[in-house]
Amino acid sequence: MRKLSQKSKKIIVIIAALVVVGVIIAGVIVAILRSGIPVFDDGSELSAIELSTYGGSVYSWNYEFENSDIAEVTDLTSIDDGKEGGRVDLKYLIKGKKPGRTDLTFRYGSAFDGNVKETRSYLIEVNEKLEVRVTNRN
Repeated sequence: MRKLSQKSKKIIVIIAALVVVGVIIAGVIVAILRSGIPVFDDGSELSAIELSTYGGSVYSWNYEFENSDIAEVTDLTSIDDGKEGGRVDLKYLIKGKKPGRTDLTFRYGSAFDGNVKETRSYLIEVNEKLEVRVTNRN
């Protein structure tokens, strides 16, 4: 049998070390995924959902969290186009309260007759840093 050169031995040691590090990283990733806590880093603590309505309409957006312990709406801003009965853009700011996932459902309907014209659903994910990710489910 032929002996391995020093260079070959070093290459084998480096490859073995890379395999060990890869296995460790894979184990960490599997543990994170099994924990059910989302991990991401978008650099923000608040995310927004933007919807629109029309001024003077009997219809409005109402929302409901599946689990309000995970996230909350902290602010609602509206910008109208300045025309009577014109478009009004709404921006709902979402803040994380604790890590986890929840659904947020918006219903565009009338408070008078209960008629719902439109429904929008979102997945809200909050990581350990309380950063929020919003995913449109529609």
